[in-house]
Amino acid sequence: MKNAVLVGCMLGCVAIAHADEDAGEMKKHDLETVTVTATKKTGRTYDELKIPVYSQSAVQESAKATTEVFTREEIEDIKPRDFYDLFSRAAGTATTYQGRKYMNFLSVRGGDSNSVGVIIDGFYIPSSQSSRILAQFPMDAIESVQIVRDSTSLSLGPIVDLGTSVSAPNQGFVIITTRKGTRLDGGVNIDYGSLNTREFQLYHGNKLGNFNYRLTGTINGTDGRSGWYTNQNAASILFNGGYDGETLKINTNIFYQHGKRNMEHSFTNTTNNSYWGYDPMEALWMGITINKLWTPGQVTSFSYSHGMLTDTEVMGTSTPANNPDKIKYTYTGQSDYADNYHVWHTSTIANNTAKIGFQAIKWHEPTGYASWDGKEKEELVLGGYIQDEQRFFGDKLAVDAGVRVDDKYIKHGTDVNGVARSPQNQWAAPSIGASVGGAWKIDGIHKLSARVGYSYADVDPFLTPVKNVTLEAEERYKFEVGLEGNYHPAFNPKLTLFCYDINNYKLSTTQGTGTKQVTLYNQANVTRKGIEVSSSGNLPYGFSYNLNYSHYEFNENTVSITSPHDILSLLLSHRYGPFQTNLTLRYVAPYLNNGFTTPVRYVEVGDFTRLDMNASYDYHISRFQGRVVAYVQNMLNDKYQTINGFPDQGTTFGLRLEAGF
Repeated sequence: MKNAVLVGCMLGCVAIAHADEDAGEMKKHDLETVTVTATKKTGRTYDELKIPVYSQSAVQESAKATTEVFTREEIEDIKPRDFYDLFSRAAGTATTYQGRKYMNFLSVRGGDSNSVGVIIDGFYIPSSQSSRILAQFPMDAIESVQIVRDSTSLSLGPIVDLGTSVSAPNQGFVIITTRKGTRLDGGVNIDYGSLNTREFQLYHGNKLGNFNYRLTGTINGTDGRSGWYTNQNAASILFNGGYDGETLKINTNIFYQHGKRNMEHSFTNTTNNSYWGYDPMEALWMGITINKLWTPGQVTSFSYSHGMLTDTEVMGTSTPANNPDKIKYTYTGQSDYADNYHVWHTSTIANNTAKIGFQAIKWHEPTGYASWDGKEKEELVLGGYIQDEQRFFGDKLAVDAGVRVDDKYIKHGTDVNGVARSPQNQWAAPSIGASVGGAWKIDGIHKLSARVGYSYADVDPFLTPVKNVTLEAEERYKFEVGLEGNYHPAFNPKLTLFCYDINNYKLSTTQGTGTKQVTLYNQANVTRKGIEVSSSGNLPYGFSYNLNYSHYEFNENTVSITSPHDILSLLLSHRYGPFQTNLTLRYVAPYLNNGFTTPVRYVEVGDFTRLDMNASYDYHISRFQGRVVAYVQNMLNDKYQTINGFPDQGTTFGLRLEAGF
């Protein structure tokens, strides 16, 4: 059956490829900007985003090779289910899902779960908030996504994540930019699919002189598979407005969402009698960024953002299992607050660009969350950084160096084992990061880049070591080298090799059962290394593609078997006039996971091929334009697991209508 579906999918792509001399031409669809290009632009390049050097999301030249970019057009081509589905298509990235509390996890290059900093429109969002909201964030409101796999870009965010219990540094960053008003426009998007999955969206934007705004309202939801307890719904509104003057630039954004998320049953243990969820769940994110251009080369910037998430955690249990008529419920209110202050100055003199900045992030969970329900957590992170980049021989060679220091004040720390432990109200030892990088444009075709990084993070004072072990600070030495080649419109390969040497990496172990269960920590010296290969380009007869492959090696026992060694992702597109067909494939190698196994044991997860396809038609009726899309996701109906006991829902399909002016 799977082979038949695969063959049918490929034949569908080929059937559209008529041998016409104009088949290589296409009309690029964008409801906000209607343009005509000779060929479909394929590939994700950082330079296409045209990010000014004074932007807080800007990265150094040597880090661009390991910065994956999803443009608006490519997000439409992929038609992901949600943000996590999109994120998993990038090189070296992985997402895992469990239906309990912390439902979604991000990782890069085999790093720790949720060790990826999330930044939306310039403000840093703690993973305790993003993991509950991003799965319902409206994808149509996103203009671009940058995934920075290199964690040595020190101006993006703090070295250590908020609320972490093992002091491990951030592995990378994901930067989401929402759509802005570029002209007078408006429209509606309607999406309906299997499992009563629906979305209705209205949007309107405009640009009046130096002022711009865009307003997007979205209602979405799904019933999920019967008996899986995966139903959810949300209503949200996103406002993005700003002023783009010659010497002053201001951008403001407000995102508000109200809804619910239920948590999938486990199919391998007793949690299949649990009816857990967040109902209601409410989020408010708002921020402002101001750039003052004293001169074109001297820019002072300030940003402030506030994030708030509140929910009622609903905990229901049925006896016997899967009996919704006999459920006993408990209700617990939860809240999570974060404030981010960031000020920096960018100085460009001749071929030198220097950036110096200070950042303060206050995070507070009065009622705790996930494994720390009812236990208050509060932290303040203060950090400062200096980043400098010098260009030589015009634009041929760029060399950069940077250093960042973050210090964390723990007012209420992680209560790991359910017992109050000191110290409270204490400054942790500073965390330090440093990097040196270089990028050399060898000729008009080849570009070579390299980076060396170092980080130091002290031990969280709330960790309990195993017997006869003294936990010590973690140190990471990071090395990577990349080579790019633009040989032909059909062949633009990238190759990256990296190695992380980590001293005193923290390993957790669980001892005891029930109320006597405790988590203890050991440490070990570990190595992570890997290779990332990608290529993109335009092929004859209207075809284009984007392919990436990653292979990783780990020497630590608890990670080498619980992270996939091989990840493959492919986007194959075909355009013929107003018709477009997209095929996406993602392969994740098998690995082991011991989540929710009793007694504790490792079982195989992963080992799946996810195949999606969509076909669209662009139309123009008078002054209105839009497209109609038919799509099918997980065509092989593989109910794969990324964490033991929580399978994917299998094949889903639907129709989408876009109309605007």
